[in-house]
Amino acid sequence: MKNRSSEEFLVIPAARSDSGAVADVLADAFAADEHTTGLLPTDNRSARLRRLFNVAVADTFASGGNAWLAVDATDRSALGAALWEAPGAHVPTWRTVINAPQFLHIFGKRAFDAHRTDRSCEAHRPGVPHWYLKDIGTATAGRGRGVGTALLTHRLSVADEQRVGVYLESSSRANVGYYSRFGFVERSVIPAYGTIELTGMWRAPAARTS
Repeated sequence: MKNRSSEEFLVIPAARSDSGAVADVLADAFAADEHTTGLLPTDNRSARLRRLFNVAVADTFASGGNAWLAVDATDRSALGAALWEAPGAHVPTWRTVINAPQFLHIFGKRAFDAHRTDRSCEAHRPGVPHWYLKDIGTATAGRGRGVGTALLTHRLSVADEQRVGVYLESSSRANVGYYSRFGFVERSVIPAYGTIELTGMWRAPAARTS
């Protein structure tokens, strides 16, 4: 897949060596997200978010998924990031085991709520193979520049070529309308524990044109 570019930024595949940059962007992007922060203790939230997304990035690579970065075309600073889980892939059991101490360190006394919320999300995933948009976000420096749209459409075109659907969980009602613009439809309300609920959204592959 060729890099997607605009005059201001490039969308490039992230390597494992870029994991820290991806996690930092997502921690910045989700700093004010009510669902995510609602699951975290109130102390050291910035550090907890960075740890959380470092784990998410590692899990994504371990399951055969991929990560993408939007970087400034001039100085290559990270502006946005997205994590995608491939069709039929799941985080290996061994990752769940080694993540347990990290999970407790990140969520503290909120760990049980976080675990139940995670199980709730798993229960609402579609039963057919699909690309799963685990996380997508734009850093403060990249907002208002079309970074999120570029990251999203870049991979939606791949899903369409493969004739595979795409699934995501919107962590805010405000974003439901945004994702609807790209062909996503509301599929379910996903209960959460100790924080606001999620909206499961599905996008069928675009019809072939001939």
